[in-house]
Amino acid sequence: MNKKFTHVITVSLLLLAQAVCAHGDVSEKIRQLNAKVAVEPDNLQWRFQRGVQWLLNQHADDALDDFNVVAARDPMYPQIYFYLARSHAMEGNRDDALAAFEMAVMLSADNAEAQKDVLIQRASFLQQQKRYAAAADDWRRVLQLAQHPQSDWWLLAARNLYVAGARDKAMQLLDESMLKMGPVLLFEEQQIDWLLAQQKNDAALQRLDQLVARSERPELWLIRKGDVLLANNDKTQALEHFQQALDRFAQLPDHVKQRPATRQQLQQLQNKIASMQ
Repeated sequence: MNKKFTHVITVSLLLLAQAVCAHGDVSEKIRQLNAKVAVEPDNLQWRFQRGVQWLLNQHADDALDDFNVVAARDPMYPQIYFYLARSHAMEGNRDDALAAFEMAVMLSADNAEAQKDVLIQRASFLQQQKRYAAAADDWRRVLQLAQHPQSDWWLLAARNLYVAGARDKAMQLLDESMLKMGPVLLFEEQQIDWLLAQQKNDAALQRLDQLVARSERPELWLIRKGDVLLANNDKTQALEHFQQALDRFAQLPDHVKQRPATRQQLQQLQNKIASMQ
């Protein structure tokens, strides 16, 4: 495999970031690169850089003109398929984008960091195309390749699995993530929402019990649990949990009680209890 492609793809991403931050107008940079290409039409570096500037300026059609020339003359030019894929994606050329992404993934196989960056872009594109199962596969590969996976990558992988119909696998993936990272409230809330959406209320109540036990603001989870019990037509238990939440509100420090959000939460709880009595 040509080692030129093993340059980390983030080098080219840095080029985009530098272009955004640099002083001067993008059109001026393109004018300068036009002059360089006119003098050295066979210099692929100038064409590649101009393509990046076109892409940065949302001119994907012009970017494709330059990137296609580069790819035709040097199919192993570093990151060329990555940028072809991004340009095709911007133009809405789904099949061409996916073909270019596939080449970029294949050619970056010996560089985990580069392949991770390609897969992140492809996963996002697949999600936009509502190809959720394929997007989930890419996000899971990102998790495997990353030395320190970001929490939102776990969530994106799980959400795509869930929408694709693999609901149990989505739950299991978030459980797996929390075995590695510890409890993540956003993940736990997502799992509870999924369980309730599937009318698995008993399982949701068990997870809510865990949040009540360790939360610094258990009254909020007691209210949520009361709502679930009420949906189960268990009015007695629901009212008991609402009352427990009310007692917890009374124990809050004064400065917390005076917060607008807390006052609103308390008023809503009081109204809820009053409506049940």
